[in-house]
Amino acid sequence: MRHVQRGPEPPDLTAFKAAANADWTPRYRDLDKKPVRAALAREQGFLCGYCGSRIGQREGDCHIEHVEAQSKNASRELDYTNMLGSCQGSDATPQVPEHCGQARGNVPLPVTPFMPDCGAYFSYGSDGSIDAPSDPARKEAAIQTIRILRLGVDRLKSARAAAIEGAIEGFDGLSADEWRVEAETYDVPDRDGQLAPFCFAIQRVLSSYA
Repeated sequence: MRHVQRGPEPPDLTAFKAAANADWTPRYRDLDKKPVRAALAREQGFLCGYCGSRIGQREGDCHIEHVEAQSKNASRELDYTNMLGSCQGSDATPQVPEHCGQARGNVPLPVTPFMPDCGAYFSYGSDGSIDAPSDPARKEAAIQTIRILRLGVDRLKSARAAAIEGAIEGFDGLSADEWRVEAETYDVPDRDGQLAPFCFAIQRVLSSYA
């Protein structure tokens, strides 16, 4: 998981909310979600806010996740700072096994991408595994978050392992400083604004060699 800092809400969302009047109340179900999905994807480097897999701007590539579920707090259904782009869009295939927003439902999350230190709650292995840290102050929250979002499913583990293997290939013999420099490159988007899939997992593994 990587910290996500929301920028200004999309103008289309602002205009939609501003159109409220005595006879009409803007609701999320009536919102044109395309501009919002596009803004979320761009701000997140085109990565799922939970697992770090690639997302796009179409409905099938990404769905809008309310980090504080609408069923728990309806007043935040149009709050852009409560929205996250999550993988497994509504027509994504295959949908099984479900993970991230599709698996979570409306269960509250102990750890969210809006927490500046969210990355410190998870550790990653070169085999693609994800685990809770040894830090007792973070361990239980991490375990619960991994379980709720199903971040340890085989599909994600295999994808992380492939991404990590590709990142470290050919880098035998690097010094500790060189490993650190290489890790830092994975926090920089490319010219199209895209971060590498699973960049935060790659960073953790590369940093472990430093």
